[in-house]
Amino acid sequence: QEGYAIEVFIEGGRSRTGKLLRPKLGMLEMALKALAVTPRRDLGILPTFIGYERVIEERSYVSESEGQKKKAEGVSNLLSAPKVLFHRYGRLNVRVGEFFAVQAVLDERGVTREQLRDGQVRREMAQEIGLRTLREINRNTVVTPSAVLATALLGLRGRRIAKNALVDRVLELVEFLAAQGAELDPMVASWSEGDDGRGAVDRTIAAFVRGGRMRVVTGDGESFEISEGQRLPLDYYKNNIIHLFAPSSIVLLSLLRASAAGATEESILEDVTLACRLYRWEFLWPEPSEERAAAEVLAMVREGFGPLVARGIVAERGGRYEVADAARAAAIADVLRNYHEVYLSALHAQRQRVLGEAAGDPARLVRLHFEKAVAEKRYVKPEGQSRINVQSALQSCKDLKLNRPPADERPYDEGGLGDRLIKLLESALG
Repeated sequence: QEGYAIEVFIEGGRSRTGKLLRPKLGMLEMALKALAVTPRRDLGILPTFIGYERVIEERSYVSESEGQKKKAEGVSNLLSAPKVLFHRYGRLNVRVGEFFAVQAVLDERGVTREQLRDGQVRREMAQEIGLRTLREINRNTVVTPSAVLATALLGLRGRRIAKNALVDRVLELVEFLAAQGAELDPMVASWSEGDDGRGAVDRTIAAFVRGGRMRVVTGDGESFEISEGQRLPLDYYKNNIIHLFAPSSIVLLSLLRASAAGATEESILEDVTLACRLYRWEFLWPEPSEERAAAEVLAMVREGFGPLVARGIVAERGGRYEVADAARAAAIADVLRNYHEVYLSALHAQRQRVLGEAAGDPARLVRLHFEKAVAEKRYVKPEGQSRINVQSALQSCKDLKLNRPPADERPYDEGGLGDRLIKLLESALG
C-alpha cells in the first residue's frame, strides 16, 4: 500500500533439494489483499534467479533432506564463518526474469480487484502468480559445470564408468541443453570446443575427485565411481537443471512404452497429461483439467520433442514418432527415474491403505516399499527416498484424492486414476 519493494523467497526459504518447490502463497495473498483496497496502485512482480556453482551449506541441506531438523543459527556459526573465505565455491549467477504486472494477470483471468476480497479467489490468483513467477525463474536458470557432471554421474546404471565414456556423456548432455536454448555457464559452453573442451571437462572431473564426490578406480584404464554417501549431494546439483530435461524425459517415457510402430502425438499427449496430474507441483507443470491448461500441456509436449528431434534421438515418420537412438533416449528418460521410483512407492502405499491391506504412517509405508524394491534391484536410485521427496509424493496423492477417495470412486480398480498412474510409472521403470 505504501509502495515499498519486498523481497520474497516464494518457497518459504531456500530449497533443500536444489530445485524449485511448491510455492508458499502467504505473502502473495497478503499483497493481493492490499491490492484489493488500493485502487491507484498496481503490484509488479520481478522473478529473479540466484544460482550457485557450489553451495556453502551443502552438508546441512543434505541432512535436512534426509529428515534432520534445521539447526538454529548462533554465535558458533558466526565464529566459523571465516573458514568459508579459504575455499573456492565457484561462480554465483543472478538473472532477472521478465517483469509482469498483477493487473495484467487479473485481466487475463477476468478477475476484478473487488473479487480479490474473497479468500478463495485471492488464493487462486496467488497460485497463478506464484506458478508464473517460478516458471520464469526456471526459464532463467544458468547451467553450471557441477549440475551437468552430477546429472551424468547419477545417470549411471552400473557402478563404474570409464573416463572417456563419462566425458562423452557430459558432452551429449551439454549439446542436448544447448539444442533447447538453455543458458550455459561460460565454462560449460567451452566444453564443446573440441579437444580443448574435453580438457576443460577433465578439470571439472578432477575437482569432483578432490572434493570426494567420486573416486578413481584402478584397473584397465581410468574409471570412476560415485563415492559413498555422495548420491544425495550430487542429486542436489542435478536438481538445479532437472526441469530442463523433464518435458523430454516424459515424452520419451511415452515413446519407449509404445509399440515398435511408434506413437502418435495424441497418444503421447495422453501419457503426458496423466504425468502432469501427478507431477504438477514437482515440476510446475500445467493442470490438465482446464481448457487453457490443456493447450499448455500440448505446448509442453512439443517443447519436449524439440531437442529430441534436433539431436536425432527421435524421428517422425508419417505422423508417428519413434525412438531413433535407444541408448541416448534411455539416458534422457532416466533423468526422472528417482522421482518415478518414490512416487510409485507412494501410490502403492496409498493403495494398500485404501484397500485395507496395510495401516499406519504413510511415509513409513512408502519407505518400506521403496527399500524392498531397492533390495530386489527393481529400484536403482536410492537418493529418491529423501524425506522431502516422500512428502511431495504423498502430497500429490492427497491432491488427487488417492489417499482417501470419495465412496463412489475406486481409483485403484482397472482404469481408475491410481491404477493408470501405477501402470505409467511401472512402464517407466521397465
